[in-house]
Amino acid sequence: MKVLILGGTGMLGYPTALEFLRGGHEVHTVSSRPARIDAEFDKGVHQHALNLTDAGDEDLLNVLRGMDVLIYALGPDDRVTPPAPALTYFRRELADRTARLLTLARQAGVRKAVVFGSYFATFDRLHPAWGLAARHPYVQARVEQARRAIQAGQEPGAAPRMDVVILEIPYVFGVTPGREPFWKAVLFDRVRGGRVALYPKGGSVVMTTTQLAQAAVGAALHGPHGAHYPVGDVNMTWTDLIGLIRSELGVSPRVVHVPEFLTRLNLQAEGRRHRAQGLESGLNPDTLAADIMYRELYPDVQESRRVLGYTSGGVQEAIRQTVRASYPARG
Repeated sequence: MKVLILGGTGMLGYPTALEFLRGGHEVHTVSSRPARIDAEFDKGVHQHALNLTDAGDEDLLNVLRGMDVLIYALGPDDRVTPPAPALTYFRRELADRTARLLTLARQAGVRKAVVFGSYFATFDRLHPAWGLAARHPYVQARVEQARRAIQAGQEPGAAPRMDVVILEIPYVFGVTPGREPFWKAVLFDRVRGGRVALYPKGGSVVMTTTQLAQAAVGAALHGPHGAHYPVGDVNMTWTDLIGLIRSELGVSPRVVHVPEFLTRLNLQAEGRRHRAQGLESGLNPDTLAADIMYRELYPDVQESRRVLGYTSGGVQEAIRQTVRASYPARG
């Protein structure tokens, strides 16, 4: 197959490109300037120079024509705190841009698109009573992204038709050569100090970038139109995850759980600071603790693994490698 990966030089796109290459497929990426990552990527991937944000429809169609598969690995995640209202930003960057690019991909004759989404959408679908999309702009935008992507693939009366598959992605660990892992600032720097780590009680399913890449290839080969696949490998409590990170950093792995009301108060104070600056988080700080942070977010991934064919194992070592890559001076 000829595969175009949008976001192909990023943390998730890079291993996906390698996985397709190793399967004998022809891999293309698009970025504003060519990337140099490692010998396998640099030699095997066809890189197209194009600024996706500013590109017109015809420029995008020229890149998309002749491709069999589109992997959409673009878009901000919940780490971004944009100018208020957050929903306007996340809807534009996730739902609107995905719908536009997938509509063009269908018009260009692409047969299959795989969209990298969020497992927050999984829980909004499985537990509507939680009200995640109603209270959190980022979750609402992710739900809209998936819905509009699927509609773009097989819009009634439009031709040709394109199958669209959604991967709902949890915490992912892995290393891209020459890149500092984003986990360093987001998580590692926050939990590396002190005699103990103070953290909420809860947990998440976790997977490696290699497993996600395998899932993306499986989705391109086997996923039917409109399918949503929550993916992951190991269910980890925050105690286990933070303890493993701190152990790799050479400090005490002990984690002490913070009462939910204290976390809620801290998050609400942060929300007030953001509002004073004209900003708004994609995850509502007033309810984030109870809605997400203190829950065990463990989706059932057995059907996803069966259909997509990704392997099991290696999560703990991927976390250790990501920690080591974040602090190379430690040796």
